[in-house]
Parts: sequence; structure tokens; C-alpha cells
Amino acid sequence: LMATRNANEVYDWFVDGYVELPNFKGDTNKEVERTLFYPKKYIATACYTDGTKSSMYNNFFHAINSSVSDSNSGLMNDAIYIRFADVLLMLDELKETVTGMNRLRARAGLEPYDSYTFERLQKERRYELAFEGMRFDDLRRWYPETAGEIIQNNQEGGYVEFKGNVVPDGYREMPGRTFSQRYAQTHGFWMIPLKQISLQEGMLTQHSGYEEGGDWLFTSGSLPYYDVLKK
Repeated sequence: LMATRNANEVYDWFVDGYVELPNFKGDTNKEVERTLFYPKKYIATACYTDGTKSSMYNNFFHAINSSVSDSNSGLMNDAIYIRFADVLLMLDELKETVTGMNRLRARAGLEPYDSYTFERLQKERRYELAFEGMRFDDLRRWYPETAGEIIQNNQEGGYVEFKGNVVPDGYREMPGRTFSQRYAQTHGFWMIPLKQISLQEGMLTQHSGYEEGGDWLFTSGSLPYYDVLKK
């Protein structure tokens, strides 16, 4: 698996490394037409029959046939679209109930809640969905005006190794605005991919805060999750 910046996904199977540019003819393989639906179309997924995981290939669009390579026979990936636990917790948040939270707590061998509080709901989402890319949007929903400050005050930063010959010792400090300032400018939205703006031929405009395009990352702003990156 390769890391991407998709905050709304647990993981990615396929990196969209081929960006179609204006007037780009490409080659006969049509690599530029690949999308992030590639795994949904072609990669084997696990399927269950009578409660038992099947050893058969399964995918969403193409029937199993002899053209499928045997080299992929061991790929049995669960296709995760949405977690049932997330659905239960969203319902509790909407209805201010403890039904979903208690189902999750029972699974973990914990005592049930006797009443709903917002703090309990927040804690359950934080524990149940940890490291699954949900926290950022939870904070945006709960604290639309101050989420940027909350994230900034609870981050420690990190190191960036730059293996070039123009940066002493291979490290670079990222100058510019803090995360809270960038959040205020962008309202927490991610940048619209530049290729999509190009394909729409002027019908799409970039979200506020990203007018400088990709250049903001290195010259006038800090990385989305790190305030200052330095040695």
C-alpha cells in the first residue's frame, strides 16, 4: 500500500499517478485514463458465503474468466466503503441516543452508557475510528469556527527529509502561515485537483486559500497537518 493525502479513506489500493494534461496524447496503453476506481473494477475482493470467506475471485464489474492472471489468486481484499460502526455513531449523534455506542461498547466488553452526552459520543468516535481518516471531518463538523486552532494546538510537527543538493543536511524548514490561518482561508476544504479544473475548461474555480496553486506548499504555506517542519 502506498500513502496518499486522501483524508477520507482508510487506505488506497491504487495511486492515481497519471495526470492527464492539456494536449497530452499519451501512449497506446491509455494510462492517463486510469482512475481510483481501478481496484473496484479489477482487483479481487473477499466475498462471504454462509458466513465463511470464499476462496473465489470476486470483483464488481467483470465476470471471472480464464483471462484473470493466476498471480493474483492470493489477493482477497475487503472493499471498505463505510464502517457499520460509523453508521451507528452517526445515528446516535443525530438522535442523541446511546444505542449504537452501547453496541460497540458491548463488543469491546465495556459497560453500557445510561444516557447520551456529546462528550461520550466524541470519545467513542475518537476511539473507534482512530487512524481511519475521520478525525479531521469530525472536528470540522463539531467546531466549524475553531477546528483549525484545535488541530494546531494538538500537533507536534515533524521532520521532512529533502534529498537534494541545495538544502544543507538534507532538511528544510517549511515557512509561512500556520495551520489555523490556512484553515481560516480554506474553510477546511481540500484543494480541487488541478487536472479537474483543467478538464472543466474554466467552469470550476479553485477553493479560496489555494489561488497560488501547488506553489503554496513550498513557498507561502505549511503542510496540512504540520505547522512547522524543521530539523
